[in-house]
Amino acid sequence: TEVFLNDKGEMVQRPGEENFVPEVIETTNEQFEALKKELVRPFKLEKGRLLRVAIYVTEDKKYLFTDFHHIIADGNSYDIIFEDINKAYMGEKLEKESYTGFDAALDEEQQMKEGKYKKAEKYYDSIFEGIETESLPMPDLNGKAPEKGYLEKTMGLKEEAILSYCEKLGVTPNILFTGLFGILMAKYSNAEDSLFSTIYNGRNDSRLENTVCMLVKTLPVYCDFSGSTKDCLTEVQQQLINSMNNDIYPFSQISHEFNIKADAMVIYQGDNFEFDTIGGEFASEEPVHLNAAKAPVSVS
Repeated sequence: TEVFLNDKGEMVQRPGEENFVPEVIETTNEQFEALKKELVRPFKLEKGRLLRVAIYVTEDKKYLFTDFHHIIADGNSYDIIFEDINKAYMGEKLEKESYTGFDAALDEEQQMKEGKYKKAEKYYDSIFEGIETESLPMPDLNGKAPEKGYLEKTMGLKEEAILSYCEKLGVTPNILFTGLFGILMAKYSNAEDSLFSTIYNGRNDSRLENTVCMLVKTLPVYCDFSGSTKDCLTEVQQQLINSMNNDIYPFSQISHEFNIKADAMVIYQGDNFEFDTIGGEFASEEPVHLNAAKAPVSVS
């Protein structure tokens, strides 16, 4: 994919024609540890390709480094790419995309002309019209400038217990953690409701199952905790299902119409990005990323 300015001065994408072959770099363990800090860096949209891939070979290890700009690939795309890498190593035939991100964009443009956009607009009106809840918790410190930071914490929750509780409530793990985030936001603000955002993979069309592109969409979430926890989570689950069915209405427009911001965001990853083999050999993931939060309050 290439990014360029069209005749209207708009930044748009088009299919790239360049054949790309990753570089193989000989290095040492010590040098690679220092190099890792510099691997992830910003892309220049109009200058060069929007991915970085290289193979680093040390005394006793081999590293495959991948970094894709988010406008050309999402988390599900990574799964598809690594599945194809495994197939190539095993000598299996690779299938060309039958339905691309460009096809999806053209189809969505046509759907907007057919009235689906207006239908989605009415749906969001029914949910968010008149809601004035703040998305961020009320500040509890005066006279201090807010700071951004990145905190990672491992929680000792057993998967079996979580799944059992979800089954009891009749919700998915995604809904459970999304709802708990909403409850936490409300508690911090001493309120009975909360307003925040989440994301989903945007693959509500079976033709997109093996498509490599950016399809993730941001959805607003409104939680009302005046009733029971089960009622709240059930309502959140139904709301998100309906929002996914109306995802043609962009979050940018939702933000403009209802003053909803992505200041507080929860992202449920589930078992995405998990793999343990490449080409039939053992492999483990070693994340490298910019040490920055995606939003003022971001839980992933």
